[in-house]
Formats: sequence, C-alpha cells, structure tokens
Amino acid sequence: MTTDLEKGDRAAELIYLIPCDHQKRVCFSSRWRWGDLVEILGKRRDDVFVQVLDVAGIVGANYSGWREENQDSGDGTASLTASSEGGILVYCRWSEVAPLRKELAKAGYEEVSVYGLSPGVNDPRLAVPVSTNKISAGALVLYQPSLRRAKLRKLAAYGMSRLGLTRVWAPVAMVAGRTGGASGGGIVSVVRREMGAMASIALFTGTPGPQRKATFAILGPRGEALGFGKIASTPATRALIRNEVKMLRRLETAGMGPEQVPRLLVEGRLEDGAEFVIQSTVKKPLVARTTRIGDVQARFLVDLFERTKAVDPDRGRAIFEDLSGRVGRLAACEAGRGRELVRQGLAQSASCLDFGRIPVVLAHGDFTAWNSFPTHHGLFVFDWELGREAWYPMADAFHYVIQKCLFVERRSARELFARMVQHDHSPEGRGIHRLLGEMALPKELLMPLLILYLCDVYTAYATRTEAGGEKSDRDVKRLLDFWLGMLEQAVEAEVVGAAA
Repeated sequence: MTTDLEKGDRAAELIYLIPCDHQKRVCFSSRWRWGDLVEILGKRRDDVFVQVLDVAGIVGANYSGWREENQDSGDGTASLTASSEGGILVYCRWSEVAPLRKELAKAGYEEVSVYGLSPGVNDPRLAVPVSTNKISAGALVLYQPSLRRAKLRKLAAYGMSRLGLTRVWAPVAMVAGRTGGASGGGIVSVVRREMGAMASIALFTGTPGPQRKATFAILGPRGEALGFGKIASTPATRALIRNEVKMLRRLETAGMGPEQVPRLLVEGRLEDGAEFVIQSTVKKPLVARTTRIGDVQARFLVDLFERTKAVDPDRGRAIFEDLSGRVGRLAACEAGRGRELVRQGLAQSASCLDFGRIPVVLAHGDFTAWNSFPTHHGLFVFDWELGREAWYPMADAFHYVIQKCLFVERRSARELFARMVQHDHSPEGRGIHRLLGEMALPKELLMPLLILYLCDVYTAYATRTEAGGEKSDRDVKRLLDFWLGMLEQAVEAEVVGAAA
C-alpha cells in the first residue's frame, strides 16, 4: 500500500508519527504501526505543527510518502520505509532518541536535529535545540515571564539546561530528519545564509488566538542570541509583520539607536508563501526587569516623543475616525453599555483635544514590562508589530501602567484608576504626571488622553476578538469589564470636572 501526498500541499510535507501504543512509546527496528497510527498532517491543518516544521527545516521537502513492505511479523506491525526525498518529524521519549537517530540514518536521513518540547506535545510552546547545554539554556531568551513563580521556574530551567538536564523541563523529544536531497527550504536556509552555518534556532509557538505566529531565536555556538524572527502564514499575522517592518524602519530613521530598539536585518517570503522578519537583539537569557514605570522607562518614552512628535491636525482627526469606526464593529454582545460609554468618551475627548496644538507621536502599541528590559544604555524595547506611526501622546505610558496592574498585581479597576490620577499618593500617579510635565503636556489633558486610551484598548480588543472568531469566555469578559470599569470612572470624573 502506498500513500501519496498531494504535491504543492505545504501542510502535507510532514508525516506525523503517533507513538505506537497508549503509553506513548515508539516502536523501532523499522517497524511502525500503520493505519490510524500514521497520520498525514495535511488532514489536521494544525498551524502549530506547521510552525514547528518550518523551524525544523523540513519545509519545501519533496516527500512522496510511505510504502508498506508487507512483511508482517505476526505482532500487528509492518516494516515501513521512506520512499524518496523529504523530511520526517517524530515525537518520542528521551530514552528513545538515540535508537531513533540510528533508524533515521538507516532510512537515509542524513541531517537529524533533536529538540526538547515544553510543556508537552499537546501544547508545544517552546521547541529548544539540545545540541549543547549552552544552546539549550540560551533558548530561554524567548521566554520573559512576569509573575514571580514563572520567573523562578525559568531560573530553574536555565540552571538545569546548563547542567545538561533540559529533558527535565522539556519532557518530550522531537526528532527532525531531512534527506540530503531535500530542498532545504524554509527559515533554516535563510538563517544559515544570513547568520552562518553554526546558527541554531529555538521556537516559541505563541499564545493561542487569531494573531498567533511563530517567534524564533537565532542562537550562536555559545548560546548567545544573534537575533529574533517571526513567521506569519495568515492574512492577519502577515499584516502584523509588515507593520513591524515599517515601524523598525521608521525608528531607525528617527534616530533611535540599536541599543534602544531592534534593527531590521532581513525580511522576505518563504517558498510556501509564509512571510518572515529577522531583527537584531541585545537580549540575554536572564535579564533584570522592573514592572514599575521608573526613570529608565520615562527616559525612553520622552526620547521617542521628542524624536517623532509632529503637529498634524489631519492625522489627529484620523485617530478619532479610526476609533469611531470600531464602535460600529463591536460585537452584538458589546452593543449596550460598552458602545454607549465609548461614544460618550470619544465625544468628551474630541471636545478637549486640539490636534492643531497637541502633537501626534509614534507609539509602540504594546509597551509593557514583558516587551522591554533595562540595559547599561537605558531601555531596550522590542515587538513593534502593533506600532502606530502617528498616534495620540501618553498611550504607551497608560498601557505600561495598566497592563502591569491588571496582569501582574491584579488590582481592581477602581483602585487602579485612583492610583493613576493621584499625583502624590502612588508610583503610578507620580510616573504619569512626571511624563506629562516632561512632554510639556498640560495636566488638564490627563483625563481626555486617558479616556482616549481606554476607548482605544477596549474597542481594539473587542473587535479583534470578534474578527478572530473567539468566544467571549470568562477571561475575555473580565478584561473587557475591567477596561469598561475604568472608562466609566474616567468619563464620570471628566463630567464632574467640567461641571466644576
């Protein structure tokens, strides 16, 4: 029996070998259970495994299928042989890696790579190369946790990797093989061409959602990070990558240095149509980080403000047109309280903000502690895919404070609002008022700008979730209710202030 794969079908270029019994063990001696236990990935259309395939370097392989040699041993197994050029990806226990490598060598797979998957095969967030201890430890540069417990787990994983114990925190092994005649397409060939043959790749598959994309770190022989990259295969993720390329070019033109923001190294399209971008980094696996908006964050935001500010009434009006357009696209479930609050907030902000006097600026769009880290030169800020070239001032400052208080400290909307607007009674309030002063923005603009931010983040998240087809589950509802709670207080405070 021969199984032929459809030519030109990218997802079908991978054969996913499911372990042979219910204990997740793989049979060797070239004897694999056939039938349902050998699954063509083209039937699954699973983006996560396609991303893994890209980084494993199997993309573009001309794989023609498996052939059952009909040598029944009487135990329900049959001998299967790869019958042409191409690639294979196998998940197994670590104890089975060595014999599997021998099996693949016999089958003609000349280039075999081994990765550790974490947390597991059902949800592979990290794919870590295990060629050396330093490289395995260096791969953790992809993971920048915020919560204390997660930070401790990363520190433990780093220590175990340096001791050769990656398998403890990455319990599943992934073995990728390519035949010598495979085309060598995909991101591997790009990385080797740009960074050298000794470069390794570690993969982060991303958080589930409509904007999920593969992020990878390029590692040198000592485990040092040579660069970061992203691969996008859907219209939504391609748009994000293109926007990031535009933002990186604009930042370089504005004079932001390579010690502050990444430099664009290479961009392009893979053989299968997926788009990619590779950018520089100064990040190390273990970096100090603070969630408080302190001196280093303030200096970065003020520098970005001064380098990119421009008084442009037309672009100022475009901001309100953009936000007003989102109101009409809000999901039906958000059409009541949320829609009316946003409309009221936008009307209040529009009456107070004169973009004939207030500048528009370049904004990061997701300026947070987990998208930045301090260095000897100041603050390095990455992940500019949500950047806006001409946006309202203070948006990044509000976002930094609110995201930290929401996801790390888990404060209520009422408590956070009070902390932000009080000048002397909280670090959040002191940081926000300090930035207003250093940007020469009147303190009376605090509430209109905060209202504009809350309208922005609420409508952006609600419309993006709806477009992605996600259900409004408990977590989504909690976020939307939080932003609405803050918006309601801000609108009420502005009304009271205007009446006074």
